[in-house]
Amino acid sequence: ILCQVEAGYNQESGCYEIHTGDTYRKHSQVFISYGNHDNYHLLVEYGFTLPDNPNDVFQVEYNDVLNAALSLGVDNMEKKKEIIQQQSFHRQLVCSMEGMSWNLLLVTRILAMNWTELEQWKLVLTGFAMSDRNNTLSRQIARTFLTKYIKQNQDLITKFDTPLSPNTVESMVFSIVQTERNILQLTWTSVT
Repeated sequence: ILCQVEAGYNQESGCYEIHTGDTYRKHSQVFISYGNHDNYHLLVEYGFTLPDNPNDVFQVEYNDVLNAALSLGVDNMEKKKEIIQQQSFHRQLVCSMEGMSWNLLLVTRILAMNWTELEQWKLVLTGFAMSDRNNTLSRQIARTFLTKYIKQNQDLITKFDTPLSPNTVESMVFSIVQTERNILQLTWTSVT
């Protein structure tokens, strides 16, 4: 049975509260769904994490992908950005244990296109490989931004004092950072 709920932090009580208009008997067990969230969002919103959370992702910034392409001398950037933004491919750019999201893959492939390929950009929506050159440059773009993120992640990991006390916020944050490292390493492997 689904019910409508209101949930949020109550400033007056200092607690996270969930209210429903439905009636339940005293001491009844009531279940809620937090939804499909990665551990970062679960920790920030609800104060806990899940081991081996299948929803864990690493968020990739669109500007980091653009900067990676620019650093490799990619041309026709304005036209490519126009296509990417008109189609909303610049949203939901993530890496997971399965590699790059479809949108992230599309963005790197569009940025790697030469002018002739760009005229037929919709072919990438079918999974069509434009050319060996496009595939190679797309992977170089990905390796460039992944290198930056892996370095940042390594720097972050070294800031933690180990061993950590279990079930503390610090240990949960460290676990998230380690998961991000694993995601980045798996994604790196997929583009080399």
